[in-house]
Amino acid sequence: ELGITNTQYGALQSSVSAVNTVLPILGGLFIDSFGTTTGSLMATFLIMFGNLVISVSTHSRSFPVMVVGRIFYGLGSGTITVVQETILGSWFKGKGLALTIAVQITTSRIASFLSMGTAIPISDRFGFYGAAFWANFVVCAISFAINILYMLAMRRIRRGTPETMLSRLR
Repeated sequence: ELGITNTQYGALQSSVSAVNTVLPILGGLFIDSFGTTTGSLMATFLIMFGNLVISVSTHSRSFPVMVVGRIFYGLGSGTITVVQETILGSWFKGKGLALTIAVQITTSRIASFLSMGTAIPISDRFGFYGAAFWANFVVCAISFAINILYMLAMRRIRRGTPETMLSRLR
């Protein structure tokens, strides 16, 4: 329905991959400098914002705007994996870390699978292919909100926890 060529579709898909070839390294440097809280909020915001731009582009049928949205999405998604594994590494030192990362990766793959598997039914239900993109944006907005709740909970835990116990988590 967007009326794009196979080459344009390839450019749309590769816009995320191109960004993610270098970004995890830069994201790692950013997270090491500013911490997982800032990194997580920034990454989930970029993912959410990218999905918003993509969703808006479906109304205007603008391929360039959709590519810009995919680039923003790629900026966030390249960093979020580094953030997630850093957070998991701080919570699960030693035993359980590998399994925890495996569950996180599996959950991510299941979400991608469900996203692909529900796009057409959502589009058919609402009579507009952009509805699937809006559904994706809603999930990203919920994820961003949960991330804010996590950040607030961690601040509260840090305030009420003695430094000796916090040092064990690092």
